[in-house]
Amino acid sequence: MGFLSKIFNNTVKSALNTNYNSSASGSSSEFFGANPVNTNKTFEQKIYEIIGEAGAYEIEKNISCEVLERELGHQIFERGSCRLPADNISYGIFMGGVNVLYIRFWISYGDYDRSANRDVRKFFDDNNIKVLDFFDYLPNDYEYMKDRILAVL
Repeated sequence: MGFLSKIFNNTVKSALNTNYNSSASGSSSEFFGANPVNTNKTFEQKIYEIIGEAGAYEIEKNISCEVLERELGHQIFERGSCRLPADNISYGIFMGGVNVLYIRFWISYGDYDRSANRDVRKFFDDNNIKVLDFFDYLPNDYEYMKDRILAVL
């Protein structure tokens, strides 16, 4: 390996590690230069804090779409030999055992855009079931999340 290759590889590795570490904390807002308030908290920590401040809500994590279908009594996404199943709902927000909001947290846009996941979103929209989507690659700063969540609760 030549001298320039070593320098270039070390620079790229250093830059990748810096970007990865800033987003690995659960918030990429440091990387995007957003307000540094609550930047050291993960997405999940922010969700629990926001919902805890909002009132007497319960949070259920990782809700299977198949379980949700049984509870609702409806098929919420198409199945087929070439289709991947819908991803689980990241968080369900409940009050007195009744759902008031679903929150889906996406690591990649590719997962969000899969047919089954779009079917689930369409079912929620068509049946006036409140759902919010958040994406890992966006800043998801605390105040932004709080404003979106409180607007629909």
